[in-house]
Amino acid sequence: MKSETKNKIKKSTAYKITLRGLKTSIMPLVIFLVCYIITSVIGNPIIGKTSFISDTTQILKLSFSITLMAIALSINLFSGRFDFSLGAIMLLSSIVSAKICTTLNLPFMWVLLFSVLAGALAGAISGSAYVVFKLPPLVISLIMTLVFEGLGYIISSGKIVSTTNRGYDAGGALWILAIVFIVVIAILIVIFNYTKFGYNYRSLMHGQKVSVATGVKEKSNAIMCYTISGALIGVCSFFSIMNSGGPMPTGNFQSVGSVFVCFFAVFIGAYLSKWCEQNVSYFLGGLSYAIISQFFSKSNIPKVWMPVLSSVILLVFVIYLSNEQKLTSLFLVKGGLKKLLSENKEKRRLKKLILAEEKIEAAALVNRNNIGGHNE
Repeated sequence: MKSETKNKIKKSTAYKITLRGLKTSIMPLVIFLVCYIITSVIGNPIIGKTSFISDTTQILKLSFSITLMAIALSINLFSGRFDFSLGAIMLLSSIVSAKICTTLNLPFMWVLLFSVLAGALAGAISGSAYVVFKLPPLVISLIMTLVFEGLGYIISSGKIVSTTNRGYDAGGALWILAIVFIVVIAILIVIFNYTKFGYNYRSLMHGQKVSVATGVKEKSNAIMCYTISGALIGVCSFFSIMNSGGPMPTGNFQSVGSVFVCFFAVFIGAYLSKWCEQNVSYFLGGLSYAIISQFFSKSNIPKVWMPVLSSVILLVFVIYLSNEQKLTSLFLVKGGLKKLLSENKEKRRLKKLILAEEKIEAAALVNRNNIGGHNE
């Protein structure tokens, strides 16, 4: 009997794991199949037989960067802090690390170290400014964007920091980027799931007043969130330098859009996080975005449509956040949609009854007036 019970428990556990895995992977799988079928009909599949390795490498590289951007953005986003300065931090950390390493002729792994340190420092400064000046997150992030863009322009003297002929192309190999990515995701899983900071972060996100009342330090947690977010963007800076000729300084908020391309991954990741670990769900969101990006390049659709797609996703994301509870009760709660339809049907029925009664009363009033007129 005990062995049969254990087998049933194992089977039920395996079933739950399998079902959860299917729910988690269904969206990127559907996106891949749709994009693959369309591009195959065109005659240029997103992953071709002759270019299987190069196509797969391109998708994975982009998914790594988009995933880290999505996680960095979501850390503050779901805590009510919308950070526009992440693009400027990525630009600044790229310029700082590239400038130091090219000047001292250091190997590419030092680029990763200085990018992470510069990004973490910039994030800490941004978080400290938010805590000290107590301005709305939107305002302080725009101010810090201009500050970081200005610093990047000063450090680079307004010119591209060239990294060509430095041997940094070797650091752009898929296996190196994959190792860095896996290590970073593993660290994030530990930080947000097995540390006091992660526990406080989740408690503040779901009930700030109660958490602060119980002794959680909201200000120090916010600074840590900005710091971790900046460090992640620093890793993205490393990825960017390894696959480009070097960072180019910008100004007038031009760096803002460089990070917000990851909103698609944020939206998909937030949805899939119901069935798997959050950082893993953001990878699936980043992978979905990379597949769609590959679809655009393979189908010869102009790249100008990618920002349009990102803007549409941003709009959908904001609408979703604004109506999350309504949508949850409508589609996720058992009987929610059926209940809404029945309520609307009942309202229409009552409205018809009221109109019918009003017509009867109006007709009766007309009859009384007619009778009165005849009697006179």
